[in-house]
Amino acid sequence: MPEGRVDHRLVANIDLAPTFAQWAGAKAPGFVDGRSLVAILNNPEAPWRTRLLFKHRLGDRNFNVLRTSTDQVYIEYPFTDETEYYGLTKVPYQLHGHAEKPPPQLKGQLADLRRCRAADGGP
Repeated sequence: MPEGRVDHRLVANIDLAPTFAQWAGAKAPGFVDGRSLVAILNNPEAPWRTRLLFKHRLGDRNFNVLRTSTDQVYIEYPFTDETEYYGLTKVPYQLHGHAEKPPPQLKGQLADLRRCRAADGGP
């Protein structure tokens, strides 16, 4: 990344293995999630993902977090059927959830990402 350049696109540690593999001239195995960062490092206008799934564990229970490029965070706790929603322009540090309901498409987007597998490439 050139000095002074700021890029606000969604990246995560899952993108490191495909990036390193591409730099080494190798192909990341099909079970590896993530995308190589090389394209966006070389071209600030390159298309990139608009949403990202994070899976977390709380004790012996898993929960899922959807982060979108439009600064929304939607969390589902399947073990309690509870959800949280944060519009990061209004609640930048996720200290409290919005009183309003999340946009309805977020639930479907999270479900789509949960079904995605590494070889699919994802949305």
